[in-house]
Amino acid sequence: MDIKGRIYKVFPTVKGTRQDGTEWSRQDFIVEFFEHETDRYADRVMLNIMNERIKECDLHEGDEVTVGIGHSVREYKGRWYNEIRCYKVLTTANAPQISPAVETSAPQPSVAPQGETKAEEGDDLPF
Repeated sequence: MDIKGRIYKVFPTVKGTRQDGTEWSRQDFIVEFFEHETDRYADRVMLNIMNERIKECDLHEGDEVTVGIGHSVREYKGRWYNEIRCYKVLTTANAPQISPAVETSAPQPSVAPQGETKAEEGDDLPF
């Protein structure tokens, strides 16, 4: 699933070592988006990127992004936890450039001469 939105908050990178001795790093961030164009309030979701992806993505607050997410659920000591995984982040800086379509010239609206109003043209609207 892809979400288009704006990065609301970027948290500091967290580093650690697994039990097998391999090192890892994770950066959490919050994306603010509108699920529907008619929504009045934005939704927010917290995502994370791991290891070398942190440098590749170079996230900053306010960036417009498209993120690809997947979700899973896991159990730990009898409790269940949701996890939202981010597998793709495209910012306006690293998004592929799309060449614009050939523009066709649209007819220009007619403008009334100076001092003449629409009402004088026979239109019954006051503006």
